[in-house]
Amino acid sequence: THGQLDNPALNKYQRAEVIETLRSQIQTLWKTDEVRSFKPQVRDEIKNGLYYFHESIFQAVPMLYRNLERGLSAVYGDEGGKAAVRIPCLLRFGSWIGGDRDGNPFVTPETTALAIRLQAQDILREYLRRVEELNHHLTYSSSLVTPSPMFSACLEADNRQMSALFADAPHQYAQEPYRRKLFLMYHRLRHNYEQVRARAEGHL
Repeated sequence: THGQLDNPALNKYQRAEVIETLRSQIQTLWKTDEVRSFKPQVRDEIKNGLYYFHESIFQAVPMLYRNLERGLSAVYGDEGGKAAVRIPCLLRFGSWIGGDRDGNPFVTPETTALAIRLQAQDILREYLRRVEELNHHLTYSSSLVTPSPMFSACLEADNRQMSALFADAPHQYAQEPYRRKLFLMYHRLRHNYEQVRARAEGHL
């Protein structure tokens, strides 16, 4: 927010709003406890750890891979700019939160299982969000584009395996192969998400 004060295009009313926002933020920091009044529960610690995935890691990791791909394409790519090397999975995340047997006497096998399920729940929720976002963009019609043979074969196999999904609306996305594929992906992910969530809440 403070950077907005350097914007010469601000009129006096906009500048006053920025200053008021800064004052509010300073007041919030000034009057917020630096330490917790009560010891957090293990479940709270798990959720606090997952916060950083929502706020930065889910966005930063794809950017890192894209930048690596661009760098490889620029240096080692062919004339068309295609990279000669495919970026492997370089990053793997782990956490002691929910599994620290030495440092926290309240950590049990059950809390470790809960930590794993909450982590799985969060990543599945992120996958669902991204698939839904792609569904708004990949609206190509089969009359105007030709999917690759590999994609078409994969979609056909999915259609056979999950034909019940289209029982009530067999023509849904019939002319939009990518959206049809994304619909099937979303259904699978949603099914997994609901199972993980039910286990995390103790229903299974």
